[in-house]
Parts: sequence; C-alpha cells; structure tokens
Amino acid sequence: MKISNLKVHNFKTFDSDGISLSLKDITTLVGENSAGKSNILEALDLVFNFSRTKVSKRTFHHDDVSKTITIEVSFSNLSEEEKRKFKVHLSESGDELTITQKIFLKLEEVENIEDIGDTDFYYEESKHGTKWNATEQFEWAKYETKKPTKTNIKKWWKTDLTIEGFDFKTLFEEIDKEPTPEIYQEKIENLWQEHFDKIPKEKVVGDEKVLGWKNKLKGNLPKYFYVPAIKHVEEDLKVLKNNPFGEMMSWLTKNISDEIRTQ
Repeated sequence: MKISNLKVHNFKTFDSDGISLSLKDITTLVGENSAGKSNILEALDLVFNFSRTKVSKRTFHHDDVSKTITIEVSFSNLSEEEKRKFKVHLSESGDELTITQKIFLKLEEVENIEDIGDTDFYYEESKHGTKWNATEQFEWAKYETKKPTKTNIKKWWKTDLTIEGFDFKTLFEEIDKEPTPEIYQEKIENLWQEHFDKIPKEKVVGDEKVLGWKNKLKGNLPKYFYVPAIKHVEEDLKVLKNNPFGEMMSWLTKNISDEIRTQ
C-alpha cells in the first residue's frame, strides 16, 4: 500500500482551495522557506498519528478555526491481502482506497467561537470514506460490522436468498435450519469476498462510525514517522521513546519476526 495522492485544505499554509499532490515511490518537495513543504509532512502525520496535542489555533489557515481542516489521502498498489481487508471500501476500479480526515473545533450548542478563549478550544477529528453495501432489495446481503439479529435471520431464511443464480444458502453446511448470527456474518463476509461483482450494491459515504472501519484502519494502514527538520543534532539523534528515532526503533523491535529475533 502506497500513498498515490494527497489533498490538503484549510491547514496552515493551505487555504480553502487547498493543494493536491501526486506522490511517487520517491517524492521530493522543493520550494522556498515557508512555502509549505513541512506542512505537507505534518498533514500526513495528523492522518496517521492524530493527537489533540498536535492541534491548535495555528494549525488552521490564518488561525480561522471556523473552517474545517480536510486532509484526503489516496492509497494504491494494495497487496492482495490489503484488497481483501478493504474490499468494501475500495474505489469502483477496486484498486484504490481513499480516506478523508476532518479536524474541527467542537462547540456546544450554546457556545460561540468569539466567547471561547484560545486555551479552551477543543478539537475533534473523524476519518471519512466510502463503503459498498447491498441495496435495500437485498437487505439480507448487507455487510455490516454488527451481526444480524436472530429475528432477521429467521425471516430471511424463509425466502429465496439468490443473487444472479447463486444460492447464498449453499455456503452453509445445514440448509434446513437458520444459522446463528455469528455463522451468518461469517458467510456474508465470504459472499462479499467471493461474489463481490454479483451483489447489487450502492456506495455509502460517511465517517468511521457509519463505515465501521476505525479498528480496521488503525491496524492495517502503513506506519508513518514524521521526522522534523533537525536543529540540534546531538539532542534530536538520541533514541528516546518520545522522539522520531526512538519511535522507529521501538516499532522495528516490536515488528521484527520471531525467527530473526531468536537468531
């Protein structure tokens, strides 16, 4: 999985018109001081390693916290395993995953921006994307994060569960009685993996709560390390838990294979 395109709006140097970049295997950012080169890297850091401590009024273009920051990242060159995991979230071509992060100031219903001090600002973020789901006519084939209820399964099992001549019930060992919600959910996943093109579907747009992909994203996106420009070499090159080099060493140590670790 590699980043193929990046769009940034209302973030530091970049206004509402934003900027769009296509990234290759090796991409070099060239420009004058304060042109926004580091801001591109910081925007990516917010997508991969978001923390409210990284967001302040200065994070917004011209300190205008009334406008939402949007950072859109598109991934291509997905492995077969990544395509399987993100299958229902991919583009129509089936080879690209796009995630849009939104960062905004959270306000209570009775609050106005003018009445809040800078130190009292509270920022939130959400990651948006798309998801393919079965049309209403094929409610029984919807691929949801929550398991279907026993009541629904019982109702669906009494009907003809076929799509373009394929009988969904043939995926089950027992056809005479309705399956458990756990088994039904497992077979629905099989249906989407093996017969994706046959399923009548529509694209759903929403945030991570709607898409049900928060944990999936966290566990399967590439690891991103943001290394700021070094000003004090001796300090910045120290391998500490809270600096980029320490984070890299910690990640490498945790992810090294057992086979290599025991040698």
